[in-house]
Amino acid sequence: MPSFLWDCWPSLEIRALLCAMGCIQSIGGKARVFREGITVIDVKASIDPIPTSIDESSSVVLRYRTPHFRASAQVVMPPIPKKETW
Repeated sequence: MPSFLWDCWPSLEIRALLCAMGCIQSIGGKARVFREGITVIDVKASIDPIPTSIDESSSVVLRYRTPHFRASAQVVMPPIPKKETW
């Protein structure tokens, strides 16, 4: 993972809601300005509140169906000085 992401992660002031089993159900963060003027406005992540199901209908394969994980972030970046396309 690039060092930039590791530098940013501790300062996001992550809030977590934990269910009875200790699973993270959702996280969020406050707006922060990082080096080079990059601002993270909003960070959201959640896992659907349904349990993992196990399909044992096959004698050869176990099929695990896990809840969906969703994540989004709003990031503001300064103008790029070169003619680059992202």
